[in-house]
Amino acid sequence: MSDQSETARQKPIDPPQSWLRPNWDFAFALHQPNARKQAALLAERYFVLCTNRYGGLSEGVFSSMNLGFSQGDDKALVAENRRLLEQFLPYPAGYLHLVHGARCVRDDELAAHQRLPEADAAVLTSKGRSLVMLTGDCLPIVLAEAQGQALGMVHAGWRGLACGVIESAVHVLRSAVEPRARLLAWIGPGIGPAAFEVGEDVLMAFPENERGAEFFRKRPLQAGQARWMGDLIAIARRRLGLAGISAVGGGLWCTWHDGSRYFSHRRQAGGGRFATVIAIR
Repeated sequence: MSDQSETARQKPIDPPQSWLRPNWDFAFALHQPNARKQAALLAERYFVLCTNRYGGLSEGVFSSMNLGFSQGDDKALVAENRRLLEQFLPYPAGYLHLVHGARCVRDDELAAHQRLPEADAAVLTSKGRSLVMLTGDCLPIVLAEAQGQALGMVHAGWRGLACGVIESAVHVLRSAVEPRARLLAWIGPGIGPAAFEVGEDVLMAFPENERGAEFFRKRPLQAGQARWMGDLIAIARRRLGLAGISAVGGGLWCTWHDGSRYFSHRRQAGGGRFATVIAIR
């Protein structure tokens, strides 16, 4: 790549205003000296972007910024949507191959120009790569070291939460930084507690201390079957807290209820996918 094209790559155009960009203010006591400066430095160092339905070319249930190939959309339109996304990113994009497990990979395991390995979390410690994670109800969680040393993200659906994907990602992130480094977390759009209805199979996938009403609110029987409303955000916050992360932002957007902005697999099976992207600049 020429110096000129590399320079252009480092200055992506501004994304649509409706796409989310955490500013990290939640992680600092803003009345303290230099707190806003610290938050601004992190926002400059860490590129984090969460898309929504706006800005693409897809039609119908995929309208319009569908980035997923496997849901039945026109592959040419999805490819063009991905090309459109790239113009907002600081580096070429690599898409995580998600399998609802707990594996976390580091950037030194991600060889250039190869398909990324199967993993539901990843940690970056260096520049040069934009990592993309697609979701349509599962929680996208971004992890960050507060001094700018490392950035990670987690695909946290109920299966991943139950099998420890947050703990796996925090372990890998901590191994990449100072042992007592302060870590932060930001939760992007995912299905909320008023929409995530589950059966006993999902309830029993979690440990006993996470099956109470704080996390699973029991509903009346339906066709003789017990049902619960699950709160993945509350479970994620608990797991992050137990892993030593007290500064947690986001978690404010429900994909099921906000159908105008977000795709939701439960609301529209076979619908599209939006992206969460991370990079270190």
